[in-house]
Amino acid sequence: MNKVLIFLGAALSCLVAGFLVGILAFGPLQASTTASAVIAIIGLVVWTALWSRIAQRGARWGLFALPLLVFATLTVFSLWQMYSVGAFPPLNDDRLGNFDRLWSAIRDTYPYFDIKDVDWDEVYSRYRPQIAAAPDDAAYFALIAAMLSELDDGHTVLSNPYTPFTAWFGRLEDIEGQVVLMQPTEAAAAAGLARGDVILRLNGQSVDEAVAALPPDLRNGSTPWGRRDTALSNVFGIFGAATQLDVTYINAAGETLALTLRPPEAQSSSAPGGPTITGELLESGYGYIRIPRFWEREGQDLVAEFDTALEALFDTPGIIIDLRSNGGGNSVLSDRMAGRLLASTFVYGRDVWRQRLPQRLWWGYSEYTVLPRGRQYTGHVVLLIDATTASSAEWFVVALVDGGRAQTVGRTSTGSTGNPITFLLPADGVARFSSGDFRRIDGTRVEGLGIAPDVAVTWTLDDVRAGHDPDIAAAAAWLSAQP
Repeated sequence: MNKVLIFLGAALSCLVAGFLVGILAFGPLQASTTASAVIAIIGLVVWTALWSRIAQRGARWGLFALPLLVFATLTVFSLWQMYSVGAFPPLNDDRLGNFDRLWSAIRDTYPYFDIKDVDWDEVYSRYRPQIAAAPDDAAYFALIAAMLSELDDGHTVLSNPYTPFTAWFGRLEDIEGQVVLMQPTEAAAAAGLARGDVILRLNGQSVDEAVAALPPDLRNGSTPWGRRDTALSNVFGIFGAATQLDVTYINAAGETLALTLRPPEAQSSSAPGGPTITGELLESGYGYIRIPRFWEREGQDLVAEFDTALEALFDTPGIIIDLRSNGGGNSVLSDRMAGRLLASTFVYGRDVWRQRLPQRLWWGYSEYTVLPRGRQYTGHVVLLIDATTASSAEWFVVALVDGGRAQTVGRTSTGSTGNPITFLLPADGVARFSSGDFRRIDGTRVEGLGIAPDVAVTWTLDDVRAGHDPDIAAAAAWLSAQP
């Protein structure tokens, strides 16, 4: 009996050793699947031969020696691999050394170099002397933010410290060749601005000059239209050391006016009440659901909010889902919402990883799947998209469009998908950079391209000032034409 147990232990030891050697080759050493399998078999054979010699000498302690050694090596390599991509706090406050580590992590992990017009080695040569000369943390982080913006990637940014905003006064958009205020905040409206005002100058500069003067991280994005939208959003606010924003504009009466915007005296610190996801029945008889984001605040349940809105409109022949200004969030939430609209399981895309990491169990890719959930809505679905529809909101669009369940109306989406890695820097700094190359089921990328609408819509200044939404009108027209 004792010999049988020893034999079984030896067999298990050999199998574990071979398996761990294969994992070591596949994971930290980044070998191919075939090469890893061959190495695992070699490890199994070698350890079996070694075990037979150890057994002859009666050294039973050696039964688990090699598996433990390989496991320890695997652990050390894995921890080092995670450290190299910034998963752990830096071991020191050396700015230059941590800059080198960040640059190297992006070099080895970033998935979109083939579509970005950037020489990463040249970026290193240009920024490293500046980093070495940085007099303080503020200058250091400003350079890090500028370096990351070289990639023109909406998911590749310095997320802490970030440029502090004192106030924001509304969303601007290019309409008929002019920069138009689409929705003023309460503070902007109280100062005299209105929807449809044409913005001419900000702090004495043209809007384009003000945009060009923004810090790189405030005009970052993955496409020209995405960068423009980010810049127009950020330029109409007070940030950094500024205390006011001087605005010259043309109102609906054609008058050229000027005013000064200042931060409101009382800033609301609480989130607005009521559900984030809302629905209503339009006069056309179609349903309308607004999903402004796919991330939750504490205590929120966005999936439940979507379900409530959908159930209230379940008997309508068609539903318009508004994803404009939805910058994304958590694809787990968006996939669950899409599950109410797809009758069968659907794999809509995958992330391909340039570097296999222990955080992802060293897989080279991850597939994204929508699973049917609850009572299925089978009516027609239209998705409203534009340059502000980004990231997991674009995945939601891909799932429903490629799954044959939705038409799109509006303008091309942002074109920003990256599944970013968080990289920890000295002085509580945090950088993020894309790590996943997202592909639709036909292999098409979204990064740098966006999703073009099935029905393109162009807004006019009259639409804005009249409160008319041509996107909703076009969606309703498409729905009414369906059998």
